[in-house]
Amino acid sequence: MALLREHGRHAIYGRLREDAEQRARRSTPLHLASGREITYLAFDGRNPVGMLRCMEAKGSPLLVPTRYAYIASVYVMKTHRRRGMLKRLVEAALTWARARGLTEIRLHCTSDNEANAVWEKFGFGTVEYLRRREIGRPPG
Repeated sequence: MALLREHGRHAIYGRLREDAEQRARRSTPLHLASGREITYLAFDGRNPVGMLRCMEAKGSPLLVPTRYAYIASVYVMKTHRRRGMLKRLVEAALTWARARGLTEIRLHCTSDNEANAVWEKFGFGTVEYLRRREIGRPPG
């Protein structure tokens, strides 16, 4: 939720539902039990200060690879950034993905995110742009 709140002005992530926290509480146990994903937590003592959720995703049946790792959520509290926590979380995800026989890892990141430079440093390149257009509701 902190990740979404940090991007409150974003055209997509800034549109939180009123019941987003309740939905997150219901969906998190399902994610944890799926067997196709893993969530890593970073701690400062006993306090959680970061997390990374990685999942195995299916690719297009027309393209290779047919399966890849996808970083679905990642967040480090502002007070704990630039301390190497993100790097350790990503390394854990890479180890998990390799152990599953996956050869590629992907993620989405907002275009204005300060972490883009870090993702580049970690070897993630930009391969596409997500574009959005509002079309309004159909008449009637």
